[in-house]
Amino acid sequence: MNTSITSLNNVIKDERFQVRAEVCPEHIKQLALSILEDGQQTTLKVWRIDDAPALKPDGTPIPQYWLVDGFHRWNALDSIRKEHGQNVNAKIEIVGTGADVYAAKRYAIQANSEHVLAKPRTNADKQNACTEAVDVLLNTGSNVWRIEYKEVATMACVSEAMAKKAVAGINKSLKVKRDIAIDELEAEGKTQTEIAEQLGLSRQVVHVNLSKKDTVSNFDKEAEPTVKPEVPPTAKPEAPEVNLFTNSFREALTPVLPQLKTNPELYADLKTTHSLMGHILETFKPEA
Repeated sequence: MNTSITSLNNVIKDERFQVRAEVCPEHIKQLALSILEDGQQTTLKVWRIDDAPALKPDGTPIPQYWLVDGFHRWNALDSIRKEHGQNVNAKIEIVGTGADVYAAKRYAIQANSEHVLAKPRTNADKQNACTEAVDVLLNTGSNVWRIEYKEVATMACVSEAMAKKAVAGINKSLKVKRDIAIDELEAEGKTQTEIAEQLGLSRQVVHVNLSKKDTVSNFDKEAEPTVKPEVPPTAKPEAPEVNLFTNSFREALTPVLPQLKTNPELYADLKTTHSLMGHILETFKPEA
């Protein structure tokens, strides 16, 4: 365990590592009283910053630390410092080094979930831990297009059900961004393999995405109402003028014309069969 004592001034209370939804003033007050009576029993967990800008008079760097766990204790020590108007030293435990914000935040998220006896987490605390875990995975995860809820559940020490709710909205947004990125690269003339490599996706994901887009596009085209071209109504052929057929009809009837005057049955049969030329037959209607 890498523990030491340093001035509270060297421990930076950076809200990026505050996983609790809010601090509890009453808890801070109780911790301050305990520290005054029995001293600081639990160390502050800190992350040493290698590129600390502060220097001592002799030019040597003054160690600077991010506070990653123990915000209530830090506030208790700070209240003592303000009340007594003097510097306060703090017991610290160095749990990491470097300027990697997300590595420090990951530690802060996991460490805070272990405070079951000291200060149990509220649902708001757990939800906030999920939000911070999502932020870490977005910036450090291998898949920038989807957050796995199981990773969030493990990091934030919450149920998988709560983690699923936490990632649902962000994953929908990431999918929309991914699809837009694929479309833009395709419009630039990139091949599916090039798109996959540039976006860190499998070629299958790119292929399926573009195939769905083509299917939807074709469906939309098919769904459009087909406007049939207007076809002008075909004019009904005018009945030929009777006089065009008069001569031929007369020629055909010539052999029987003499019989029509004396044979009513033959006349009736011809008139029914050739009704269109009935008016011609009227000329040969049998006399009463």
